[in-house]
Formats: sequence, C-alpha cells, structure tokens
Amino acid sequence: MAYLIISKDKKNKLNLRLNAREKHLKYLESFKSKLIMAGPIVSKTGDPCGSVIALNFDDRNAIDKFIKNDPYNIVGLFDEVVVHKFKKVF
Repeated sequence: MAYLIISKDKKNKLNLRLNAREKHLKYLESFKSKLIMAGPIVSKTGDPCGSVIALNFDDRNAIDKFIKNDPYNIVGLFDEVVVHKFKKVF
C-alpha cells in the first residue's frame, strides 16, 4: 500500500531545515526501494516550507515509524504531518 506524507514546517525554521537536510536526504536514500517520490513544498518566495513524500509500506505502523525517525522530525521541524493512503496511477 502506498502512503502520502504531507509535512508543513514550523514558521521561520528554514535554517533548521537546511541544517538537517543532509541527514534527511541520507535517510530517504536508505528507503530508496520503497520511495515513490519526495520533494519540498515551496513558499511564494521559493524557499522550502514543507515536504511531500510517497512511500510503499505494508501498513500504517511502518509509516509512523518512518516519520518518527526522519531527521526533520527529530529536530522538531514540522508543525503538522498528515498521512493519506495513496494510489499511484502514473
């Protein structure tokens, strides 16, 4: 089953995001076989202000564990994280 994770950053936390970015990218790389797509949500000024990640996992518990261990989550970047079941068509 695919899941879509939409995370929105806390306000004024661009530096926190940038400082944790390398660890976050390495973390995503470790899930390469499960990753459908990933990228930042960008603000009107073009700065990243959130994330969208789609992954194939067997159950919601695996997604919750993925979110818990994401370096962005560990440093307290996110204001909101929403998870949806996702069906990839293309």
